[in-house]
Amino acid sequence: MLLPIATTLMAALASGPLPNPRAIAEIESKLSAVKCVRPLGRWSRHYSYWQEGSVDNRYIDVWFIEAGHDGVRAGRFVTAPEPPMLDDSQFRLVSGKYDIAAHRFVKFYCGTNR
Repeated sequence: MLLPIATTLMAALASGPLPNPRAIAEIESKLSAVKCVRPLGRWSRHYSYWQEGSVDNRYIDVWFIEAGHDGVRAGRFVTAPEPPMLDDSQFRLVSGKYDIAAHRFVKFYCGTNR
């Protein structure tokens, strides 16, 4: 139940550089072939530069939440790095860290959050 409030708060707090649309298109092309992920249209797809302390524009943080969960809508959302989502309910997600120069994921998960 905290997801709509947390999403609004995160959007208000986020500011900074945005990932290149070509890199995001590359990520979506790769993920559209992954059985656990496809079809892409069923996800709320969030992309931002990776952040651990400071923003690292060598990596893109990939975070998908299945649309329909707590009013989450499908689509592509490119944002500045955001604070972690607060939601204790169970839902399907995709998360990863994409290395832009190497054209590959260095971290990847697809499944439920619990």
